[in-house]
Amino acid sequence: MTHQSKKYAIGRWCRIGAWATAIFGVAYIVWLLFAIPNIGPSNLSTSFFFSQAVAAVLSTLPPTIFSFFVLYALGAACDHFFGQAPEQPAAPLNADYEIEESAL
Repeated sequence: MTHQSKKYAIGRWCRIGAWATAIFGVAYIVWLLFAIPNIGPSNLSTSFFFSQAVAAVLSTLPPTIFSFFVLYALGAACDHFFGQAPEQPAAPLNADYEIEESAL
């Protein structure tokens, strides 16, 4: 069976979206860390940079992690509920056998 219904791809796309969200969230955090020294005055102290970096990471990391887990769980749930039907046995049952009455 080469054609799969679109509902089977929903779980896969949710998991891909979860990983994309995580990658973009981490990239945004890295960008913020490099952008902080360019925002303030040129004579930044280490404590100011550290406080701004912690604030940026703590404000961005929870929504990123939450979105990742929600999308990944949604993908797993879609796979569970809309997963492919179990395969049929390869060979049909043989109708040439007889049931012994002693077995009943």
